[in-house]
Amino acid sequence: VCYSFWMFFVLLILNKLGYIDSEKLIAFILSAQGLKGGGITNKLGNMDDVVHTLFDVASAFFACDKPISFTPLY
Repeated sequence: VCYSFWMFFVLLILNKLGYIDSEKLIAFILSAQGLKGGGITNKLGNMDDVVHTLFDVASAFFACDKPISFTPLY
């Protein structure tokens, strides 16, 4: 999931965001949200962590033009 951050920002720098389906990107990022900790995992089914949560929340924030509903647990 963290590769969404790297690929998104490469395309942002290259001014090629038209290649990204923002809704699908955000849905993919949110699908990796951990059920116990509330953060985002590096791979589906793994434990969430701060680094991947930061990168993927940043990607979702820049990809979206409306508020995103995360489920904060802490």
